[in-house]
Parts: sequence; structure tokens; C-alpha cells
Amino acid sequence: SVFESGDTSEPALLFEEIAALRKIIDLNPSDSQALLMMADISFSQKIFKKAADFYKRYLDIEPSDKSARAAYSSALTFIGRTEEAVNELEKILTEDPKNFQARAYLAITYAHEGDNEKALLNAREALVLSPDDEGRAKIQSLIDSLTGPATAR
Repeated sequence: SVFESGDTSEPALLFEEIAALRKIIDLNPSDSQALLMMADISFSQKIFKKAADFYKRYLDIEPSDKSARAAYSSALTFIGRTEEAVNELEKILTEDPKNFQARAYLAITYAHEGDNEKALLNAREALVLSPDDEGRAKIQSLIDSLTGPATAR
């Protein structure tokens, strides 16, 4: 969609997207796609409280969307609601133990909290589950930040 691939470096375009989404949500507060797009835009702009609010509203309508639930948990982590974030991620992993996104976010959440042991455990699991090179590189970077570069091991 245009909202996902939109060039967010163009502020005027971004403001137009937000205004259009606000109108849609005002007219239909349970428009799940508009809520999700607004959540994603808020998240990409690092407005994590708003992102968490929009993800929550979206998940009330679409509770089985694991990807949105994982993003919601990440937003919760950034606003200091770590326990809730861990609970959300554990919910996903109970249903889908091989969910890369949830495992990676769990590792990041534990790292954010300074629990390096749990962060490392989850990061290593995420590394195995990664669907692509980009995911592996990001997780390897997290592992390196927790343990030091691979050459030092």
C-alpha cells in the first residue's frame, strides 16, 4: 500500500496521509486497516504511545494478527510497559513457537531491560528462525552488542 511504502522523508505527504487516515477513523472508528496504518506510521515516526494506542484498537478488532501484536509489544517496550510487552510476545510464542518477529522482539525487550542472559537466549533462537539475511544481520548485531564482536569470542 502507499502508506507502507510511502516516502516518510516527505513531511507534506506524511501529513496528508495522517489527515486522510484521521478522517477515515473519525467516520469509522473500527476501520481496522486505517487503525493499522496509523499505528505503523506512528511507530515509524517513533511516536510510540500513539502507536501502542492504535495497535491496541486494531488488535481489539483483529486479535489474531501476530505481526501487529509483535509491533504492539515493541511499542509497549519503548514506552516503558515492558511486562505487558513480554506478556504479548509470550502469547504469540505459545501459539507459534517459531515466530521470528516475536522471538526477535522478545530478545530486544530483554536487552532493553538489561537482562542480557534472556536477551541472548532469545536472540540466538531468533537467529535460527530468521527468514532472511536482513533479519539474521540485525539479530547478529544484537548478539554482538550483548557479547562483543564475533572475532573477540
